[in-house]
This record gives sequence, structure tokens and C-alpha cells, in this order.
Amino acid sequence: MYGYDGNSNGYGLQSVLSAHVRAADGTSIYDQLMRMHQKDRNREAASMAKTIKLKAWDGTETACPAIKKQVEQLQNLQSKPLELNSDVIVLHPMNHQFHIQSPSAEMRFTIWDDEHPLITWALETRRALEACAKI
Repeated sequence: MYGYDGNSNGYGLQSVLSAHVRAADGTSIYDQLMRMHQKDRNREAASMAKTIKLKAWDGTETACPAIKKQVEQLQNLQSKPLELNSDVIVLHPMNHQFHIQSPSAEMRFTIWDDEHPLITWALETRRALEACAKI
């Protein structure tokens, strides 16, 4: 998650961009859940979710200039609209979920086209942040 965090006193926003990263630790979340389900098919999803292994990192553009660079790239990203007339059937795609919120709008969507410019940006961003955090 990118953005300007609120001030600790509850008023206004901080002056620097921040990033809050949560990513699967080693094995994808999907693979972790499938392994847990295969081990115990009656286990509740809420119980499984509590044991998912994640790595976490929080930082600001001061410590990681890549944060600002990636936000600028997102704002300048040129993307084609979603293709509605496709003859392609995608079986078991990798789902990339995006939740983008700004002062003027909020978007939530899933893309499974690995060649979509937003996916390319997201993967590049992940590598840049992992380099900063060394996670």
C-alpha cells in the first residue's frame, strides 16, 4: 500500500510518501492455503488465514527513494482499456488484485493478463521495494 500516512496526532497527512508491504513469505498464499486444505479438508478458512506466513515491511520515501519513483510511474502509466472481445480462454490464471485510493477516486479490480502494463509496474515495484527492505 502506497500513500501519505496520517499524522500521529490524527490531523492531516505526513509530508512524505510511505509504503506498507505484505507479501507471501517463501511460498505463495495460494500454495500455503492448498497445502493446509489438503492436510485437513475440514479446517475453517479463518483458521487457515491466521497461519499464513507473510513478510512485512513499512518504509518512507526518505529511506527508500524507489517509493516516490514508483508512485510517479503509476501516475504516468499509459494503459489500454480492458479488452472485451477476446477469443482467449485463461485457465487458472494468476490473479493480481489492485486497490487504488486517491482523494478523488477509488478503484478495485483484478487483472490476470500478465502482460498488462499495470502488472509489469506492480512486479517492478515489488522488486524495488524488496531491494529497499531486503526482505
